[in-house]
Amino acid sequence: MGRIKLLVITLSHEDIGLIPYDFAHSTAWKLTFYAVLVAIAAIGWFTSKQEDVDEDELNQLNH
Repeated sequence: MGRIKLLVITLSHEDIGLIPYDFAHSTAWKLTFYAVLVAIAAIGWFTSKQEDVDEDELNQLNH
C-alpha cells in the first residue's frame, strides 16, 4: 500500500503532473487510501481461522 501512496504523490508532482497536485493531498484521497487499508486488514482478520491443535501433537512439540 505504501507503493500506491508513493506512486500517487510522485505522479502528482508539479514536474510530472500526470494527475493533479491537489488530488494527492486531498481529504478524499486520504480517506479512500486509509479505508482500503483498514478494509484489507479487517478482511484478513475475519477470514483467517484458528487451527485446532491436537493434544497429542502439542505434547510431542513440548517434549
